[in-house]
Amino acid sequence: FFSFFQGWFFEPGEVSIDEFVQGFWLARGTPESNMQNASYFHHLLSWWEHRHDPNVLFLFYEDLKDDLAMHVTQIARLMELDDVEERSKIAVQHATFEFMSLHSQHFDERHSKLARNAACSLPPDAGLKNGKVREGKSGAGRPALSAGLAAAIDTKWTDVVGQATGCNTYAQLRQLAAHERQSLHKDNR
Repeated sequence: FFSFFQGWFFEPGEVSIDEFVQGFWLARGTPESNMQNASYFHHLLSWWEHRHDPNVLFLFYEDLKDDLAMHVTQIARLMELDDVEERSKIAVQHATFEFMSLHSQHFDERHSKLARNAACSLPPDAGLKNGKVREGKSGAGRPALSAGLAAAIDTKWTDVVGQATGCNTYAQLRQLAAHERQSLHKDNR
């Protein structure tokens, strides 16, 4: 979100990544109402408790990177789409980093930014240069964080997600989810 907001709600260099993560990401907690955004950690947990629901497919970005075709097919089946094979083939092609980079204007939140700009009295073109297609991998921003902030993120994870799931790291949660999917798959045979 830092790169997405930079040049839109704040000028480049005006807010450091540490300040942004501390104030935007770590400061949020459990929402007090449905109109308040939850923290990343609480949002994650709100879906974690539904991971076994028949209408939920709980995935990790890295899972998609590891086997995009398989997971797109799973998504298409969950959505009960017709012609799953053909639709999945197109979706896989359009979900690659290469395709999204070449067509980044389709992934830039243009319409919501235009509406938000008007509502916030921002210039009409504010933030339109920044999209969400950046590097095609997760974790690229972590080296930019100070050691203290990285530790604060890890502590927040342990305090919120670890306490609720028993997984004190993202990697542990991903591993648990994979294990549960494998067990569920074996049971459904």
